[in-house]
Amino acid sequence: MGSDPADLGATRVATLEADGLDLLELVLSGAAPLSSLLRTLNADESTSPLIQLNDGENTPLAQISGGAISPLQPLARGVGPQWNSALRRSARDVQGEVAALGGGAIALALHTPPSTSEIERAVAAVHANGAAALIIAALVSRTVPPSNGAMRRVGSAGVARSVVAAAAELSSRLSGVQVIPLIIPWPLNLGGQPADQAGVATQILTQYGASQTIFGGDQNELSEAEVAALLPAASLTEIERVRSNSSAQPAVILFTGLSGSGKSTIARAVAERLQDDGAANVVLLDGDEMRRRISQDLGFDRASRNKNVERIAEAAALIASEGGIAIAAPIAPFIEGRAKAREIAAAVAPYILVYISTPLEVCESRDRKGLYAKARAGEVKEFTGISSPYEAPADADLVIDASVVPVERAVDEVLRLLGQRADRT
Repeated sequence: MGSDPADLGATRVATLEADGLDLLELVLSGAAPLSSLLRTLNADESTSPLIQLNDGENTPLAQISGGAISPLQPLARGVGPQWNSALRRSARDVQGEVAALGGGAIALALHTPPSTSEIERAVAAVHANGAAALIIAALVSRTVPPSNGAMRRVGSAGVARSVVAAAAELSSRLSGVQVIPLIIPWPLNLGGQPADQAGVATQILTQYGASQTIFGGDQNELSEAEVAALLPAASLTEIERVRSNSSAQPAVILFTGLSGSGKSTIARAVAERLQDDGAANVVLLDGDEMRRRISQDLGFDRASRNKNVERIAEAAALIASEGGIAIAAPIAPFIEGRAKAREIAAAVAPYILVYISTPLEVCESRDRKGLYAKARAGEVKEFTGISSPYEAPADADLVIDASVVPVERAVDEVLRLLGQRADRT
């Protein structure tokens, strides 16, 4: 799960990476026991001190104390159908809905688009058990599944779309049966997680009210002929969509802006959109996470900040030189630091600098970490925008004010420019 524990007085702080965030969401939803999270933290429920759980941007999300977990702030959300709150429901709510229907539920758990045979197995199980509900669950992860050689995999958004389509079709077929489409967080590589993925899915779906779970196979591995013969139209569309995509050319995209400007949200959304289109070579280098990973030795003076941006640019250039699309989102507050980044990255691949120009007052109002308030109080020194300057770029390839431009439109603008740069190479 990539937790990075640290002791702050009597409180232990653990930074959760993607798998840890998926597990935390499951625990808060009631779909997984707290013990599963404690196990990955190497903590004992009875003797562990207060544990604060942060995301990669150091936002406090939850705390564990006395064998109980309490949320502090909502988990950050992305864009796309896999983040639809109407589908990403808590296990407690769905279990209550199933119980109210009577008759129990059958679940079809899918990490790729469903095949026709899987759908028919679920229908047969509903009839055989007299179930009142059919849960069709897309198991989606914040971690991008590894590609299998040149094979491009259907991403979380595609799986979510295929599940919604299957649920709509089955609702018209199964009279008197409630069909419930769901999006469920799915940690891919948790330490101590059982190897039996179907067993894990069954344990999770039980908490949603399912008495039987059918675990779907991997449709990404089907041949072209098998895809055409074995998949319903919606699933076929998603497989063909990623296999026909050929636009993922190497590039480096650097987002810059104040803390809270929305640059990380837009950067993640760009990465997810590219992955949804079948790009298997996208790497997101979040500014806070990169600082924690490769720049722990640096401070926050001007020279250190520029060195941090230079290191990020070196990492991005290496990714691009190997054929990847590197997307980075540091604050990058100084002109000379960004100029060095452009020099390094543009030498190996098309380079795009995106300035997220959200006004300071909006950034402060959005502050999930409480850092602006601490900076105003003098508790955080050399904080960009308050006690340290931000030098707005005059050479940005794209300027987006995220206080007025929706994330989806911002993504469209970035990808439009990326496509134009790729056409020139």
